[in-house]
Amino acid sequence: MVFDLGLVVTFSLCVWIVIDLLVAGGARDRRLPFVALASTSGIWVLGELVGSRAATPEEYLFARRILHFGVGLLPVAWLVTAATAARASWLRRAPWLALLPLASAAFTYSFLYWDTEGRFISGPYRTPHYGPVFWYSAGLGWILIVIGTGHFLAAASRFDRTRPLRIAAVALGSTVPLIGNMLYVTGAIGSPDPTPLLIGAGGVALRFAIIDTGLSAMLHQASNAVFERLKTGVLLADLEGRVVDANPTARGLVDVPDPSGVALDELLVRTLEQPDRVIDVERMPLRRPLGDLGQAVLLTDRTEAVRLENRLREAQRRESLELLAAGVAHDFNNVLTVIRGCAERARLQLDGDHGARPSLEQLIEATRAAGRLVDQLLAYAGQHEGALRLLDLRSELEGLQVLAKVAAGPRARLEFDLANDLPAVEANPVEIQQLLMNLVANAAQATEEQGTIRVRAVSEHLATADLESARSGHHAGPGDYVLIEVSDEGRGMDASTLERIFDPFFTTREEGHGLGLAVLVGIVHSCGGALHVASTPGVGTTFRIHLPAAPAAA
Repeated sequence: MVFDLGLVVTFSLCVWIVIDLLVAGGARDRRLPFVALASTSGIWVLGELVGSRAATPEEYLFARRILHFGVGLLPVAWLVTAATAARASWLRRAPWLALLPLASAAFTYSFLYWDTEGRFISGPYRTPHYGPVFWYSAGLGWILIVIGTGHFLAAASRFDRTRPLRIAAVALGSTVPLIGNMLYVTGAIGSPDPTPLLIGAGGVALRFAIIDTGLSAMLHQASNAVFERLKTGVLLADLEGRVVDANPTARGLVDVPDPSGVALDELLVRTLEQPDRVIDVERMPLRRPLGDLGQAVLLTDRTEAVRLENRLREAQRRESLELLAAGVAHDFNNVLTVIRGCAERARLQLDGDHGARPSLEQLIEATRAAGRLVDQLLAYAGQHEGALRLLDLRSELEGLQVLAKVAAGPRARLEFDLANDLPAVEANPVEIQQLLMNLVANAAQATEEQGTIRVRAVSEHLATADLESARSGHHAGPGDYVLIEVSDEGRGMDASTLERIFDPFFTTREEGHGLGLAVLVGIVHSCGGALHVASTPGVGTTFRIHLPAAPAAA
C-alpha cells in the first residue's frame, strides 16, 4: 500500500513537471527534451502501478510493455536533455547521433512482442529471468545516464557563482535513481523496485536545481496578470545571457515578437540604437538559495518624457528670449523717442535753407526705421498692439498676390492654390501681410533660377497629436484651423540651422537683420496658432502656419 502510494505521488510529480514545462516561458526546442524526460519517467512509473495490480500473466505482460517503453526511452531522453542543457557540441553538429541509442532501444523493446526464447525477459511472470538482450539494454541505459550526468555537472561547474548545493542536487538527482536501479536489477536488493520512487525524488531535485537555475536556459516565471500588464518592459535571461521570457511591453520595445533564445546583450544593443526612442535599461540579478538563476532587465520607455522635457526647455528658452526682446524694445523705443523729439525740435528751429536740415531729416527717418525694428521685436515678444479682427483669409491672400510676386523676384515662379471654403480667422491684416511677405522672400532667397514657390491655403482639423510637433503656438488646442503653407524647391536647411531659424537676429544671409522668422513666431502666438517647418538639404523647405478658425466659422 505504501509502495503504491509512493508510485501515485511520483506519477503525479511527473505529470506536474510535464505541464509546468509546457506552459513555461523560454525556447521550445530547449523545453521539449525536459518534457520528454519527465514523460518517460511517468510512463515507467505507470507501468509499475499497472504491474502492482496485475493478477494474470496477460496483465503482467501488458504492464511490462508499458514499463519497458518508459525504461528504454528514459536514458535517451536523459542524454539529449543533458546535452541540450550543456550545449554539447556533438548535439549541435551531429544531432542524428541521438538516433543510434533510440534505434537500439526500439530494437530491444520489440522483443516483448515476438521473443519466445527469453532473450529479453523470460515470460510474463512477477519475477522474470533476464536474458542477454536485457543486460545489453540495461548496460547501455546506465552508460547513457552516466554520460548525461557528466554533461549536467560540467555545465553546472562552468557558470559563475555556482554553489556546491546546486552541484550536489544535480549529482544526487541523477545518480541515486541510477544506483538504486543497478542494485535492484543485480539482485542486491529485493522487490519492489525502488527506482520509480527515486526517480520522483530526483525529478523534484532536478526541477529546482536545473530548470530553475539556468542550466537549461529555462527560467520558469509565472506570466501572471501583473507581469503581463506592466508598463515597464521586463526581460528574463538565463545564466548564459539568453532571453527566456518577456512581457508584452518588452516585446514592443525591443521590436521582436518572440525574443526567446536571443542573446540579451545583442538584443539590448539593437534596442538602444533605435533612433526614434529613448529607453532606460536597468539590470538586476535573480537569485535563489541554490544560486543565481539569471538576470532580469527592466526597460523604461522615456521617449514621451524626453519629448515633453525638450518642449518645456524650448518653451522656457523662447519665453526668456521674448522677455529679453520686449525689454530691449521698450528701452530702445524710449531712447528713440528722445532722439526723434530732439531732432524734430531742432528742425523746427532752423530756417528752411539751413545746411543742417537735410541731416536732421535723415536722422528723423532713421528713427522711424529703428521704430519699425522695435515693432518687429514687440511682435516677436507677442506684445504688438495691432488689433485682431475677423478676416476672410482667401480675400486677404488674393489681395497680396501682387506684393508677393514682387517679393519673390524674377528668379522664382509663384503659384497660389487657395481653397474656396476657407473659414474666417481672427488676425491682424498687417501681420498676415508681414507673415506672407517674410515667407515668400525667404523662399525666393533659397530658390535657384526658375524655381517654384507654392502658396496654399486649406481648412484642416488638427488633433492633439498633430500639435505635438509644433515649434510654436503651444497654447493651441485641437480643433478647426486654416492652413497657410509656403513651400519652395530651394537649398533647404540642415538640422542645426533648422533649430535656430526662429532665434532673433539669426540669419544665414549677408543682408537682413534676422528678425523675419522671429516675428513670424510672435504673429502665430498672438493668433493662438501653430507653426511647423520641414526642410531637407537640396530638396526644399515647407512652412505650415495653422491659424485657428474663428468660433462663428468653425
